Amino acid sequence: MSLSGASGARADSAYRRDIDGLRAIAVTSVVLYHAGLAFLPGGFVGVDIFFVISGYLIGGILLREVSEKRFKFTEFYARRARRILPALIAVVLAATAFGIVFLTSMELKAFSTSAISALGGVSNIRFWQGNGYFTPDAHFDPLLMTWSLGVEEQFYVAFPFLLLALAKLSSRTRIIVLVGLTVVSFAIAQAMIVVDPQAAFYLLPARAWELAIGALLACVHRETGGRSNSPQWRVETQGALGLALLVASMATFNEHTPVPGWPMIAPVVGAALLLDSRGSFVNRILLSARPMVFIGLISYSWYLWHWPLMTFARIASPGTPPVAAMLVLAAISFLLAIASWRWVEQPFRHRKFSAPSILVRYVAAGAVAVSVLVAFRVSDGWSQRLPADTLAIEHVIAEGRGARCLRDYGEVEILRNEECLPGPKGKAAIAVLGDSHAAALSNGLTELAIEQDVRPLFYVKSSCTPLIGVTVQEPWHRPQARECASYLRKAVSEITADPDIKLVVLAAYWAIDSWVSADDLTTPLDRQTALETGLNGMIDTLHAAGKEVVVLGDTPGMKFDVPRYAMGLTLPLRRVAIDVLAHSPSLTKETVGPDLISPAVLQANEQLRGIVERREDASFVDLAAEFCVLKTCRFAKDGELWYFDGQHLSARGSLHAVEDLRRRLAAATGKSLLAKTWASP
Repeated sequence: MSLSGASGARADSAYRRDIDGLRAIAVTSVVLYHAGLAFLPGGFVGVDIFFVISGYLIGGILLREVSEKRFKFTEFYARRARRILPALIAVVLAATAFGIVFLTSMELKAFSTSAISALGGVSNIRFWQGNGYFTPDAHFDPLLMTWSLGVEEQFYVAFPFLLLALAKLSSRTRIIVLVGLTVVSFAIAQAMIVVDPQAAFYLLPARAWELAIGALLACVHRETGGRSNSPQWRVETQGALGLALLVASMATFNEHTPVPGWPMIAPVVGAALLLDSRGSFVNRILLSARPMVFIGLISYSWYLWHWPLMTFARIASPGTPPVAAMLVLAAISFLLAIASWRWVEQPFRHRKFSAPSILVRYVAAGAVAVSVLVAFRVSDGWSQRLPADTLAIEHVIAEGRGARCLRDYGEVEILRNEECLPGPKGKAAIAVLGDSHAAALSNGLTELAIEQDVRPLFYVKSSCTPLIGVTVQEPWHRPQARECASYLRKAVSEITADPDIKLVVLAAYWAIDSWVSADDLTTPLDRQTALETGLNGMIDTLHAAGKEVVVLGDTPGMKFDVPRYAMGLTLPLRRVAIDVLAHSPSLTKETVGPDLISPAVLQANEQLRGIVERREDASFVDLAAEFCVLKTCRFAKDGELWYFDGQHLSARGSLHAVEDLRRRLAAATGKSLLAKTWASP
């Protein structure tokens, strides 16, 4: 059995208890990592271990059947369907039933898309097009764990054809070809990590080398009959080294480790060493212990059940769920896994039907499930089941955060339309330069500009802080540093050359901690240095072009998703979960205390204030003052949400944010555009 399960822990014919034990290590590390245990920051490597096991077991079966000229596609895929689909369909149906009473219409629609992708074996492609595995938003998809099933199944669509093509070659030549293809896949992975880390993580070309390592080992074992002529001390050393590599990877890797980059050689080689050292103490005693074997037997079901339970908890919790609560859910999912293994996996695995009959039955069952899921999508997530208060909050989310002018990742050209860069030329203009937080202020700043009879121009790009000489380095989207530097050069050049632009407003999420020099994109910088260098450089450039500059301090950042929390209060089952998971007495329906407010945002605002107030050619306005009194901050008022998520303002929130600017302009003589009228006294 692999992550998705093979027919027993057999690469050839003899059952190996130690492989079930190795699977137990893999699944336990993944579950505990997802539960949030600090001592397992690299627990995600359990999936990489699974890939090696899968390549070894299923690759070994394919090698044997192809070599013996008894391989049949229908029988192979019937075995895969019988092993994978029963538990997967059961989990998808259970999650769907729970989602009907727990999820909003938007959430249910997104869930339906993920479920359809999972049943179709392409969920890795869906998540590649969506969120990165290590990004916060990814933790709110109940079926994210199925990405690895997609990688496996796509591998086993192609691998039989490869083996059939190599069947007439000698075993030595076959191994050489497999080694070459493994090296090619590894090289592709290293290149993709630089160009598109998300694609490298999710897509088969960059992952195939991990499965291929296992298949190569199975090929070698087939040629040697699985026997080793190595002395016992070498076998023992190999087993101990393999286990040490796994433990070291789990203890030292983290979300910043490039996956599947060269560091992943450690867990992959560690797993391969253990598969090759069946006679070692680690294999015979530790991995073959009965508790380890049992966990390995139910590992597929445990892997499937644990993530939806934890995700539903994250969806309901205002902040990060307590580790204790996640461990309880891990234990509950373990019990569900036992039941699933006993009453779903086992009965379906051993039912006697012909291969074509099995495939027809599962295709029919999948079609029925997909039909229900499609119905949820076309019915707008069955919105009729939800109360009016929930739908009103969903409307706030649908309005967005002023993203109509926002350039996304991968986009470096300035967006030119009448809404973002309105005419006519010859009329005074205010340019807003910044990232998605600046875009979120667009409704309020547009209204304010129109009141002043000036044109509002928006130059905004995701994760692109308006600084010169430094740029943001996103660990999950490395090209962003280069993209941002390019975009800012174009935007600043256009702004400085436009005589209509009298005032430039700089707004952003300033609290980022990952900065690099824009000159080489590699030299790391701390936040204070980045802000000092980059902001002074930007103000100098704009001031030299005769522009006035206003720097806006960011609005308070919440440690929870505001609309999701507000919607949870309107749904009975979610409200119960919130009461269980929320341990913040400062959190009310509309306000929150310092324990759920990001201190980094307020600290960055003070750093900005210090930088700007040392100059005479720029002004600073702290937008947080409009949201906070003493240590309590407001995220809604009279039922109207001011936030689109945990950081970005809603349309109504942006109107509130500029109230202080409006008051200062109204009090200024002649309602001047001069930045000094916007500045704090």
